[in-house]
Amino acid sequence: MIAGFLALVGYPFDPLLENLILGIVLFLVVFCLGTLNFWQQKQAQEVMDSFKHMLADKCMVMREGHRVEIDAQHLVVGDLVFLGSGDKVPADCRVIHSSGLKVECAALTGESEPVEVVAEPDDPEEPKIESKALAFNGSLCLDGSALGLVVSTGDDTMVGSIASLAGSTTLRETTMEKEVKRFVRFIAVLAISMAVVFFLIGVVRRKGQDAVRIFIQGFLVVIVANVPQGIPATVTSLLMITAQQLAKRNVLVKRLDAVEALGATSVIASDKTGTLTKNEMTVTDAWCDTDYGLDLFEDCEDTMHKNKPSARRLMATVATVCNNAVADAADGEVVVSVSEDVVATDGAEHSAADEGRAMKGNPSECALLAFTDRLERYEAVRARYPVQFEIPFSSKLKWHTVVVEFGEDDAVLGALARAAGVSTNRAMLLKGAPERVLDFCSHHVAGGTIQEVDPKFEHAFQTAYNQFGSEGQRVLGFAVKLLDGESGQRSHKIVSEKEIPRSDMIFVGLAAIMDPPRDDVPGAIEKCKRAGIRVFMVTGDHPLTAVAIARKVGIVDMSEPIGVRESMEVERAERERQTPKRSPGHPSQTPKRQTPKRTPMRQATGSSFSSRQSLCGNAMVVPGWDIDDLTDEEWDHILNKTGIVFARTTPQHKLEICRRCQERGEIVAVTGDGVNDGPALKQSDIGVAMGRNGSEVAKEAADIILMDDNFASIVVGVEHGRLIFDNLKKTIAYTLTHLLPEILPVLLLLALGLPPGLASLQILTIDLLTEMGPAISLSYEMQEADIMNQPPRDIENDRLVSFPLVAYSYLEVGVLEAVVCFLAYLFTFATFGIMLPDLLFDDGAHFVEGAELFCSSSGKCYAAESQVYILGIVASTWYVTLIVSQAFHIWMTKTRRISIFKHPLLKNRHMIAGVVIELCLMAIFILIPGLNTILGAAVPRWWVWIPGVVCGILICVFNELRKLLIRHFPKSIPSRLLFW
Repeated sequence: MIAGFLALVGYPFDPLLENLILGIVLFLVVFCLGTLNFWQQKQAQEVMDSFKHMLADKCMVMREGHRVEIDAQHLVVGDLVFLGSGDKVPADCRVIHSSGLKVECAALTGESEPVEVVAEPDDPEEPKIESKALAFNGSLCLDGSALGLVVSTGDDTMVGSIASLAGSTTLRETTMEKEVKRFVRFIAVLAISMAVVFFLIGVVRRKGQDAVRIFIQGFLVVIVANVPQGIPATVTSLLMITAQQLAKRNVLVKRLDAVEALGATSVIASDKTGTLTKNEMTVTDAWCDTDYGLDLFEDCEDTMHKNKPSARRLMATVATVCNNAVADAADGEVVVSVSEDVVATDGAEHSAADEGRAMKGNPSECALLAFTDRLERYEAVRARYPVQFEIPFSSKLKWHTVVVEFGEDDAVLGALARAAGVSTNRAMLLKGAPERVLDFCSHHVAGGTIQEVDPKFEHAFQTAYNQFGSEGQRVLGFAVKLLDGESGQRSHKIVSEKEIPRSDMIFVGLAAIMDPPRDDVPGAIEKCKRAGIRVFMVTGDHPLTAVAIARKVGIVDMSEPIGVRESMEVERAERERQTPKRSPGHPSQTPKRQTPKRTPMRQATGSSFSSRQSLCGNAMVVPGWDIDDLTDEEWDHILNKTGIVFARTTPQHKLEICRRCQERGEIVAVTGDGVNDGPALKQSDIGVAMGRNGSEVAKEAADIILMDDNFASIVVGVEHGRLIFDNLKKTIAYTLTHLLPEILPVLLLLALGLPPGLASLQILTIDLLTEMGPAISLSYEMQEADIMNQPPRDIENDRLVSFPLVAYSYLEVGVLEAVVCFLAYLFTFATFGIMLPDLLFDDGAHFVEGAELFCSSSGKCYAAESQVYILGIVASTWYVTLIVSQAFHIWMTKTRRISIFKHPLLKNRHMIAGVVIELCLMAIFILIPGLNTILGAAVPRWWVWIPGVVCGILICVFNELRKLLIRHFPKSIPSRLLFW
């Protein structure tokens, strides 16, 4: 803008049309770039605004003895609020009466498991976040009802505190912003320094005469030539093109420059649920009839009419009937799946569209129902066994039971009754925590007979239970009790769990349920490892479950020992694993810990980790309750591990993990989907939110949104981010190369008084038109073969504009092009009999309109009109030589390391089009009469292409030799100086 202003100001003192056009064009460039920047800034949205989308609008309260509906914003501490199924909790409420209220806090915690809120006293030592008696603002009531006392509103609620935490988190500059600022400073210092030096050279040599002309021809033109006006548009185009390519791969880029930062990522702190896993609770294994596997259920039909009990059919029946999930395709469904080896065996016709029906309800029950529905439609099963009475699952009971009726000829429960010698048509079906279920059982079904539970069976049971539990799977046990006639009559009068028989039940099997890893995640994590990127799991889930998934996806090697805090008891782990758990971001899910007040890690083990055998290897699990006590030394030790699992984390923990990594110089990408993830997403270098299941807060705080919620899409983003950095380097190396040939004519004019080889408008057409096509085409260049086998770039040393790149552009290829252009300049004058001595110190006395007669040393004389024509041909020669040289050079910038002959040469069709457009524009600017005159050019001689072709061939030979040296001697000093 300053250069344009000075050009317009100087026009009255040096009234050349070229100066006027130069000033107008520069103002247009500034206006266009400013408009583009404004459009980008307009897209930014405030993260805090998104909180209003998750808060309740209306609520039912008790005011003056009456139930009234009011706006949630009018609630005050002490109000009594009525909560029911389908309501959104309007404030943080202490439940004082509950009728089976279950709430879902996925937006707050990221965990979709519903939680029962109870009216029980809190443990005073427990944090508010872990209270079972609190319903948080924004939570959704799924079942039951309750009366709550408002204890916090607005910013004092859990949501409000997280909002304040997110608001206090400073938005960090991306690596792209830092690099671009550094590049701008470099260009500004170089351009101004060079302009001042050239201006002083001209003024000193001319002894102060024509200072205004020297200022315009020297200072302004040097600034215009040094500033690559096309770079901002090229960079923006590169980022937008990459964003469009990523959108096709389910990666939505909100902040364009964040993509390059993703390429520099050295640590990815990923959620577990829905990102590493499918977010589909699935029946993954079973133990039935003292055997393992889901294939056990394939032959259920073969024994359907045999007059003996089948543990498999009994287990499938209990899982179907003692279950409140239903098939439903409505919004908000819980999607579940069944392992592929399960097939339909009921003889019904199951179309492809019907298999794996979506279920709605509790995720674990949905998984069971999806499993049994593939065996036989659950509607038919439930119709055979109408429910007479039910006690739903609760965290206190840890079991769910129903009393059902069955027909006399029933092949499942009827067969069991006949084998037991009992005449009845009623049975109690039970599912729940395996150890609780087994406590109620005295017999089990095996081999078609009813057998007593003996030590051998208990050992087999415990082995199966431990195996499933060690893999982080949720395990459920199933049992049946036949009710005699008298018990059956009383069953209609049962009003509480105390009247339910709790002995002499028959155990039928175990089912293992888990949210399995996504199929493509292990490959993606292996790709991260090859690329030198460490993947941390940061989850609110239990350590056992988290570690099991970490092993399955490859964050932790299967055979690798895992360090863990020594005070974490196995018994507590088992107990917590068997019940619905509220993550630390959820107020009532985590069971109370009965262990003594924990000893900080540094006190339990001393300040050194070396003495702790449990911390050997390169993997470690860090429970959230240990994070607050970690010292700096312990953080360093933990973060040196290659595989880390952070379990039971809170929003503050996730934020602290991010900060600690950044303090070590890591570039951190954080994934998240809940409100609790907002602060960490904002603090991270690259925030990645989930598009399907993510909250509005997470999406607003993030830089990138994964539309498929898939971790593998992050790796795609990393690859594209690295490609962006490579292609930006290539673009800058290509663009900066033509600056020295543009500046040299000005230096020759000011220092030696030679006629200018390029006009200022020709320089602008190169920067803004002819070079734009090839430069932008590098945005479409595919990655080099080894891009994901290289470690993350060192952001302190591997800069976007490094010394080797500047040397390459200005001192290597730039000098080569400038020398060839100057030789073509001299040769063109020589064809008119004008030699270099004839031109020295002319200082603009000739080769301009109205100039005196010019006579060369060869005796040839030229009038003013002929002088202008000759200079036009000379300018066209310089112009063509530079552009043709760059047309060759663009192909050499396709790769930084490998030979161009081992890289797809013609696959980038945009580059072919860009070069063709470049040459066509060049031809238009020098061949069309009138237009070439305005630009200071004229139709050149026929041989004008030759210097550019020769220069282009020399550029190709130089680059291939340079890359050969880099590949074969990568650590040598010449290679380090030549590799940019």
